[in-house]
Amino acid sequence: MPIDLREKLGASGFGERYLGLDTASGRELLVTMPRLSARETDSAIQARLIAAVRRYHGLVHPHICALVDVGFTPSGQLAIAQECPKTAGGKAPADDEKEPGREALMHLCEALAYAHARGMVHGALTRDCLLREGPQGARVADFGVGVALYEAGVLGACGEKVPEAAPEVKAGAEPTTASDVYALGIIGIELCAVPSPAGAASTQDSPAETARHIPGAGLAAVLARAIESDPKARQPSAEEMLAQLRKIAIRPPPAPSARVTRKLPTPKPKKEPEPPAVPEMSYLRGLGLLLWGLTRSALILTMALSLIAAAVVGGLALAFRNTPALVTVPDLEGMTVAEATALARAKGLEVTVGREAHHEEVPAGHVIDHSPYPGKMVREGRAVELVVSLGPPRAKVPNLVGKSRAEARDLLTAARLRLGTVSRQARSSKPGDEVLSQNPGPGKEVPIDTEVSLTVSGNRKIASAPGVKGPRAADVAIIVPEGPVVQRVKVEVHYPSGRYEVAYERVCRPGEKVRTHVTASGEATVQVLIDGELVAEYDLEPSP
Repeated sequence: MPIDLREKLGASGFGERYLGLDTASGRELLVTMPRLSARETDSAIQARLIAAVRRYHGLVHPHICALVDVGFTPSGQLAIAQECPKTAGGKAPADDEKEPGREALMHLCEALAYAHARGMVHGALTRDCLLREGPQGARVADFGVGVALYEAGVLGACGEKVPEAAPEVKAGAEPTTASDVYALGIIGIELCAVPSPAGAASTQDSPAETARHIPGAGLAAVLARAIESDPKARQPSAEEMLAQLRKIAIRPPPAPSARVTRKLPTPKPKKEPEPPAVPEMSYLRGLGLLLWGLTRSALILTMALSLIAAAVVGGLALAFRNTPALVTVPDLEGMTVAEATALARAKGLEVTVGREAHHEEVPAGHVIDHSPYPGKMVREGRAVELVVSLGPPRAKVPNLVGKSRAEARDLLTAARLRLGTVSRQARSSKPGDEVLSQNPGPGKEVPIDTEVSLTVSGNRKIASAPGVKGPRAADVAIIVPEGPVVQRVKVEVHYPSGRYEVAYERVCRPGEKVRTHVTASGEATVQVLIDGELVAEYDLEPSP
């Protein structure tokens, strides 16, 4: 994908972040370049890094910047392109901006819990990875940076001066869900800490000391546990940390009133005129007047209390009648948009489509995720924002006819496709190893990682057949090279007519020795493929 880098947004211990533009579609992208030098990324390491980062393609969540593409620049620098938030700028949310820091911490935990539940870790989480996006809240960037740095063997060195890096990561260990929890704790303490009063001297307290002064004993205890130096003492994953945060009300304390009161001068008491002298009355007449006054006052007080009670009851009834009822958000994942809309409206909720994204498993037009999450209590009339699937990511097959096999393999890798079976046309007039035909054909849109089979010219022998026992037989021996944990080894026998047979196929580990005996019924070529890549080829010619 051609990307034009427009503006540098910032840098951290793990890499630099840029604002880029997809020149093909005109879409803005967030591009992160991990701190890798060209000498650390030879061709074998580059293939391994791209495969490791592409595992994050299916990570789609309202609070995650989804992975769009990954590749290497002409200078050998790894570039990870992600969705660009609407208000991207590399700035993390603060308590005095659009989103309170504690609400941003909840969004960060929800994103990490979603990833941990699917067996994925961030590995390079810092405060700079938390980006604002207006009413949708915070979104987390740079998924895949940590695993790329670890595969290249430089994650520990890059994280030495990063406060969010867990102690075991700085020591060179593989990042885990527990190391993500440590980063969550450091960021949470920074987001929820009470700011120092204006004019007060700044202090360099440790994160553990700062956590003790966070309002709310429950929140302080959760964050203090997350930053324990021993990974076993922390919450094992962001899922458990999120569950603990939901059990406590992590709302910020009410801000002090800014109302300014003004002291009014005390009025001087006015001198009341002396009452005129009244004539003396009898004892019975005075008692009667006193009783009449008390009775009148009691009637007035009773009427006033009745009016006040009626007003209070009427106001409460009106308030309860106008307040929407609480409902539970249903689970809409996996449904079509129509099904999700019908179910949500049956619960008294509205539905909006927030964005669309590709997904490996969820069919097009079905719901990948939604916010608020299932089971949350909300008021009737609340809008549920859906993330709708566009189906599996697709790629366009390039035109490989006329290219060499090496050029065809590079073009397929750039298009996010894989080289499939390669057969030869022995008596072709074309130069050796030139592509004569391909399947699927050029211009077709297919799912990513689809195998493209080729027919090439010539009958060049790449390697001699070791231990040949006869004119139509060979003992094939190979040691599985370093690479992914498991690799599929396949041995195929190809005949000039185009027909081929699979003589051996098994999943093996790096360093494992593979031996098999291959026989052919006539002139044939034996091909050895590892994960679809041709690594050896032997010609078996018939007896003269």
